[in-house]
Amino acid sequence: MKEHRILTKTHQKDNVEGDHKVSYLLTAVQVSGYLRLSVKTIYNMVSEGRLPCYRINKRIVRFVKEEIDQWLLLVHQKGRCQRIPDLDSVLENKDTR
Repeated sequence: MKEHRILTKTHQKDNVEGDHKVSYLLTAVQVSGYLRLSVKTIYNMVSEGRLPCYRINKRIVRFVKEEIDQWLLLVHQKGRCQRIPDLDSVLENKDTR
């Protein structure tokens, strides 16, 4: 069964509110660049319930980078993907922006 979460205001800014860090939301285009997959593949994975996302309305989805990172680790641990040789440098570049 597909599970999409409702967007909450706590996922809208990258700063500290209270005791937890809040993250920016990423678009499907940004996630496709981050994962080096086509936008169509991202949307297919969302519709199949394979990628963590927040559905804002019927047509718009957003992603939290930390959840995508956790998903990548989980998929890698299950042996469903191979590590990209320069993935660490890609992640470092994304973190410094």
